[in-house]
Amino acid sequence: MHLLENYMDVCSKTAMRDLQDQIAILQSNLLESRRIRQGLERTISFLEMQTLSAKRATIVAEQRLSVAVDAGRFLKEYLLIQGDEIEEKTRENAHLRQQVEEKTIQTKEDFINYMNTLLQTDKCSRALTKLVWEKAHGKKEQGSCFVCDHGIEFSKAWHCSQVVAKAKGGLHVLENLVTCCEKCHEGRGDEDLFAISTSRGI
Repeated sequence: MHLLENYMDVCSKTAMRDLQDQIAILQSNLLESRRIRQGLERTISFLEMQTLSAKRATIVAEQRLSVAVDAGRFLKEYLLIQGDEIEEKTRENAHLRQQVEEKTIQTKEDFINYMNTLLQTDKCSRALTKLVWEKAHGKKEQGSCFVCDHGIEFSKAWHCSQVVAKAKGGLHVLENLVTCCEKCHEGRGDEDLFAISTSRGI
């Protein structure tokens, strides 16, 4: 009877050690799983940041392409019209032809100056301001800030803000403009408004 009790005691201790070993292995595996999960989460976060950066670059590229296409179309039509006028007036006399050529040069300079102004300006005309509001809020008098979602009114203080700042290649065109409250407009610096609103969970 005493031997049986000793045997059962040994077996119990052995089983307990085996169980403790299994628990230790499971705990080790759990820690390794957590490390792997943390690594995957960091990788996903990095990929999301890369995706956001690619989207910003795509927006800037599309805006520049749109401006270039419009400018090219306008210049082509303009040159065709001017070319016909020059040809017709050239047949009349050489002096008139000289005047037309001078006028054409001046008009080209005006066009270049206009395009440079479009690429460099930070101010919205009254017409562009209305288009920006209607793009975001339609005909409603009430709207909200693109960044913080704070309520704004068309007839009160708000701003046309560039989603991609001019300092980072953004253009002052309708596609790159949104409605912002004064606080977000003044405090954004050169930050991307998409990134700011995303970081705030808007």
